Amino acid sequence: MTVSAVWGVLYRFCNEDDFVIGVCGSLIVIISLFVIINLFYAVMDLTGKPAFLTKYRIQDDQPIDPEKYKAALIRAVLNIAFCNVPLTILHYHLAVWRGVQFGYDGIPDLFTAVWQLIVILLFEEFGFYYSHRLFHHPLMYKHFHKTHHEWTAPVGVVSVYAHPLEHVLSNSIPLMAGPLIVKAHLSVAWLWYAIAIVNTLNDHSGYHMPFLLSPEAHDFHHLKFNNNFGVLGILDHLHGTNTAFKKTAAYKRHRIMLSFTPANQLFTEYEESLREKNN
Repeated sequence: MTVSAVWGVLYRFCNEDDFVIGVCGSLIVIISLFVIINLFYAVMDLTGKPAFLTKYRIQDDQPIDPEKYKAALIRAVLNIAFCNVPLTILHYHLAVWRGVQFGYDGIPDLFTAVWQLIVILLFEEFGFYYSHRLFHHPLMYKHFHKTHHEWTAPVGVVSVYAHPLEHVLSNSIPLMAGPLIVKAHLSVAWLWYAIAIVNTLNDHSGYHMPFLLSPEAHDFHHLKFNNNFGVLGILDHLHGTNTAFKKTAAYKRHRIMLSFTPANQLFTEYEESLREKNN
């Protein structure tokens, strides 16, 4: 089936109601991905099994406290319920105002979808980098961002474990604004949400899995706090906010691993520095 045909099925299932597909459909996409992927990580985090996957944990000397995990999960659920649901409704009304299309008409060709996704991604890099650095300002960090950094060895649910103000301004608005700016069809917005959610969960997972994008940069950010503020690394490079990271074995590992050998077995000096820090 073509993309248009699949979207037609979804649109008819929603009774051709733009609000239903724009709000309810978007929330189903976002929440389903968040839950399914985090269930996968939670099994590994809380049971330490299966060993053939948990061996890829980056900070493997940091045990996970189930009670701390539970608290993070509760905060994450509250942020989604009381921040993302209202924001999705607001986003729908802004999309209508912008003339975004939800139905059969306006489904873009491949070229249009690709350039829109590129622009959206660049806006995410810009919006997240500068809002993230703002929350690292001493006046902001103490009252807001410190919550997120309670986890120096992050796990998947920590991606939305944050003060509600930070979750709205730094996590959500840069994510949702891009599709509005380029007037992307809802199908492109859903694809973008899927990409962004998979990426942020991978970045916070604590696992450097083979053949997946590397989470080393953001894992290092949680460990050291003062490097790697962005998503792509472009603005970190321009502002010099990844210089300490570039001197570590974590930087050497910051690539797609094309081997089933855990990255921390290929580059050991970073792990040795972690052990020295904790001794």
